This record gives sequence, structure tokens and C-alpha cells, in this order.
Amino acid sequence: MIGGDGADVVDRTTKLAVALGADSGTVAKAKAHHEDASAKLKKAVAANPVTVTALYADGDGVTVAKNQDDPALRLYAGLGVKYFAPEPAGYYWGKYSWENAGQVGGDVWLLEQSGYDAARLKRQPTVAGSPALTSGQVHPWVSAALDCTSQAGCMEQLAGWITASKTVAS
Repeated sequence: MIGGDGADVVDRTTKLAVALGADSGTVAKAKAHHEDASAKLKKAVAANPVTVTALYADGDGVTVAKNQDDPALRLYAGLGVKYFAPEPAGYYWGKYSWENAGQVGGDVWLLEQSGYDAARLKRQPTVAGSPALTSGQVHPWVSAALDCTSQAGCMEQLAGWITASKTVAS
């Protein structure tokens, strides 16, 4: 498991690639792409400060990632992304039973793809009325590698979703 700040992990991955003989031109292009994507995400967040929730749902309920414990989410938070803060105590996840899942907020939901999908969530009475869900602001949460190229793609995608979203949660 990789921990810490995602920006540091991306930097260490880049240094490792160079040490292993990666082409310097390819590395430079990847770094430039990453910097451009970072700027794009910062701009999107500044223009549209919606709250994002990264979550997983299954038969046991909903678990919400704590951005400070996930390197990629922490990277995006460092660029200005505002996250819903789950109440339940614990490392990495705030766990909500289905009875309490209606407490999960956020304007935009990033839904981990190995659990329930948005259609299945809409059949759960305690979250069916969630503003993010009813407004169609639910997108896949993909855990990409912590390298310049992979994270640039994720940041560009997240910037697009944030730009297209509206504040729907109170």
C-alpha cells in the first residue's frame, strides 16, 4: 500500500523511472502534462467549488474515503478539491450502515466501481434522494497509478466533472 501525499508519490515514481533509465524527453512530456492537468483542476475548482465524495457501496452500506488518508485524493485536495468529511471514526474510511447512509453528503459522488453502481444506489431508500444521485452527478472513481501520466488523466477527468456540476447538497 502506498501512503502519504500523492504529489510526493508521483515525484518519487518519476525519480524512480529516471533512475531506471526512462527517456528524459518522455519524462519531461509527462511532467508537463501533469502540470497542465494540475492547473486545469485548480481552475475548475476555483470556478465551481462543489463538494466531492469518494465512496464505495455494497450490501453492508456505504464507506466514504477520507481524503487525507488516500494519496490521490490528498493530491487533488492540495489543488483545491473540497471533499465531504465522513463522521464515523477510523482510518481511511468512514463507514455508514444503510440505516445511516442518508448522512453521506456531497455535490459530486465518485463511486468505486467494484461495488454498487448508481442504478443500484437509487434502489436504496436511504440514499435514493441524495442530491448528487438525483442530479446525475455520480461518476466512476478509478484508482489510477500514482505517476504523472495516469494522474494527469484523472485530474483532467475530475476537472471536467467539476466544471459540469452544480452545487446541489446543502
